[in-house]
Amino acid sequence: MPLFFLFTGLGTRLRRMCEHISGGRWFWTVTLFACTHLALAALITLPFDFYFGYVQQHAAGKSNRTLPSWVTGEGVQLTVRLVVASLLIWLPYRLIARSPRRWCLYCALALIPFAFLALVVLPVWVAWAVGRSAAFPGAWGFSELRDPASLPLIVFMFAFLWLAILPFFNLFARHIELEADRFGLELTHQNHAAAMVCVRDAQSDLAPDWDTFFLIFEATHPSIATRIKFANSYKPWERGVPLVYGNVCKPE
Repeated sequence: MPLFFLFTGLGTRLRRMCEHISGGRWFWTVTLFACTHLALAALITLPFDFYFGYVQQHAAGKSNRTLPSWVTGEGVQLTVRLVVASLLIWLPYRLIARSPRRWCLYCALALIPFAFLALVVLPVWVAWAVGRSAAFPGAWGFSELRDPASLPLIVFMFAFLWLAILPFFNLFARHIELEADRFGLELTHQNHAAAMVCVRDAQSDLAPDWDTFFLIFEATHPSIATRIKFANSYKPWERGVPLVYGNVCKPE
């Protein structure tokens, strides 16, 4: 979506419209641009959100929300995003204007989980994309990141950064979930009961096991198949192997 705004020139035209409406006042231009960008992006992606978030969920029997309820929920989410954007979007642009070389550092400090990657990837990317030359006017309609029309580019850069982080985040989340299963098994030794809980969950799950793409970019939990295999096979106490959580898991 950010690339759509960049390469079609829609971002530049949108900025000009916002400047005209706001009378050239910087704060309101940035705020209005951000809100309009969010609203247009939500409108463009609405058919996809409706299919994956409503139609598919109902077809899988995973949701009983009515259409008005779903629409209300989407509206509330968009409203929250608009309010947050209205309150905060000026901050990164102010940082860019005051510190063109270090703005990404300050933003990274505000986003602690992504700081270490932002400090390495984002400055290099920005230097390549922007530099000191006016390379953008012919292509995207702006020459500096402090221009409100650069918002789609900034969104794209952070989205790309998040995409790079996501597999590691998901891997860590699945590890934590599997360790929770391990803790429960070491505490109770009830392998069959744990497996049956997963079997019951599998009855309402379209995909008891993940494909590679879903595993890397979507799965924050181990698949049902993985949890069942683990529940049936993890029995270190039968082999006399020390328990990972043996200091606290001492079943009667």
